[in-house]
Amino acid sequence: MDKQLIKIQSIFEMFILKKIGIEELQSRLETAIIPENFEDTIKELINIIEEVRFTILEENQYLHVYDIINDVQVKHINKPTF
Repeated sequence: MDKQLIKIQSIFEMFILKKIGIEELQSRLETAIIPENFEDTIKELINIIEEVRFTILEENQYLHVYDIINDVQVKHINKPTF
């Protein structure tokens, strides 16, 4: 796994462990250096986070974003061919 993906994984883990909140997650993803083949996925994730922040009750936001991050990890980061 390259350094940029490790950094993204680290950002995800900080959110999962509740070391950062949803706004900080969004901010860090927006400023992270993203591998070209992963840009569309992260842009979509940022858009979903933005939507969640303004349409989902605050007490439900963490679980909703957690599920999305888990899906991204399984499909794009932890797959064996990456």
